[in-house]
Amino acid sequence: MEHLIRKKRIGISLIIAVTLTGGIIFTSACSAAGKTPQQQSSRSDDETTMETLELKGVTYYLVFDETQLRAIGKDGYGLDRNYLQQADIELSSDEWVPIGTEDEPFKGSYNGNGFEIKGLTMTDPKAEIIGLFGYAEDAHLYNITLRDYDITSAGRDLKKKSVSPVLVFGMGKTRSYDNTVYPKK
Repeated sequence: MEHLIRKKRIGISLIIAVTLTGGIIFTSACSAAGKTPQQQSSRSDDETTMETLELKGVTYYLVFDETQLRAIGKDGYGLDRNYLQQADIELSSDEWVPIGTEDEPFKGSYNGNGFEIKGLTMTDPKAEIIGLFGYAEDAHLYNITLRDYDITSAGRDLKKKSVSPVLVFGMGKTRSYDNTVYPKK
């Protein structure tokens, strides 16, 4: 009996050793290739790809998930492109960084396509701008539904800051329409 218990312990120890060694080799290989293993990556650094759809000569980038939504304005997905949401998106509790800045405003279009974005969180009291989109210029933002958003950074001096769940500052011929918002209860 004691002999069987000892064999089981050795077997379990070997499995653990092989698993740990494999993890170390994988991590080392990723580091050598300049990549971060998926389980150690942060959302903002995740590599992402977006499918495209061509309609009447216009290219739309299809947004299915949080990683793709957060990639707008980064990772080669310009602020001047057309985005078409393709699914409900449940955001993590990570602090949201608005799309577009004063120096680099969003100049494309975003069509929420009747799908929801749930759980947008902005609680940083030092945030300059608060909303899904920060600055937009000659942009179109429509059919966006925000549900259960948590924007608790409000209640400050709004002379240089503005609060809106969808768009904070719209310049030029920016249009924001047919949007629906439902704050967290």
